[in-house]
Amino acid sequence: MYRFKFSRYSRLLRMTACILLTSLAAGCSFEGLDYLFDRTPVATEAVTHIVVPFAPARIADELERLPEKYGYAYDETGEMELFEMINEYRRENGLQELELRDNLHASARYKSNAMLQLDYFEHTNPNFEGRGFDYILWDVFGLKYTVIGENLASVGRSGTNEEIDVAELFEGWKSSPDHNAQMLNPDFRYTGIGLVRSTSSGSRFKGYRTLLGTQHFGY
Repeated sequence: MYRFKFSRYSRLLRMTACILLTSLAAGCSFEGLDYLFDRTPVATEAVTHIVVPFAPARIADELERLPEKYGYAYDETGEMELFEMINEYRRENGLQELELRDNLHASARYKSNAMLQLDYFEHTNPNFEGRGFDYILWDVFGLKYTVIGENLASVGRSGTNEEIDVAELFEGWKSSPDHNAQMLNPDFRYTGIGLVRSTSSGSRFKGYRTLLGTQHFGY
């Protein structure tokens, strides 16, 4: 099960260029990549909060406030692999590499885990009255970037122990013109990537083991 979304905001205009990638307004599945698997029921599990040590205080506070319904782990190795894939892709296209910023890294981890624990897949945020990610990054987290961007993706598996490769997220973003444009935006200078691997999930992700990915961009 694949899903991809992108959005961009300018602080000057406070406007979004959010585009739904398919005509499925509710599901927002990436067209042509929506593979369904038999659902395997998952027993209720104990969840342990995982601290993000490099998170600024305001992001750390919001991470603490998230409910902990579904087992998860941050994939630090996968985050760095994806970061390297994106910079290699930018070099191939004659662009400057992006610099990894801890505050964008932490905000991206927050978004991925929030989508898992709150069972949603949107640029808007139900825990903040449906406001967009611009509100989260600028007003809640207090980040100072002039323009910000967000790419989202999820890939789910059920009935198999096969690990989901982070390259699936990267190739999905490359295959979408709007996500691809964000990765190759020559104006972006900074990024942060947050990957969450779940051991279960809510109805939005069909109870599957899911890899949720968020890319945050800024300049």
